[in-house]
Amino acid sequence: MIGGERISLYDYENLVIRQIGESRVHWALNCSAVSCPKLPQKPFTGADLEQELERESRLFFAQERNLRVDASNRTVYLSEIFQFFPEDFVPREAANFIAYAKRFVSSEVAASLDESYQIRFIPYDWTIANWRR
Repeated sequence: MIGGERISLYDYENLVIRQIGESRVHWALNCSAVSCPKLPQKPFTGADLEQELERESRLFFAQERNLRVDASNRTVYLSEIFQFFPEDFVPREAANFIAYAKRFVSSEVAASLDESYQIRFIPYDWTIANWRR
């Protein structure tokens, strides 16, 4: 029950939260699969949400399971989450997926992310995770 209305979590995510237009929400929503972004131990807060989403974005892209660059084959590998929700990232937030990723990585990694590289998606592991951060 949200605001006196009965709504599924799926519908709330897709009909309410995603409609806000904030792509980083994907690092805060989670189905507990191995490939999902790991949730922090502390809940997100209104007062610090901007910094918390920025932190989670950087943590997401720092993990090889979400971003890899193969310069010899001119390929960037990205989490399949980008293929699931492309309209949440491009063109709303950046010109392309690589430009989006560049916003959240170190300058050294950003330099290796050539926007002319092909993109391949890292298959999503839907196994239920049993990890803690």
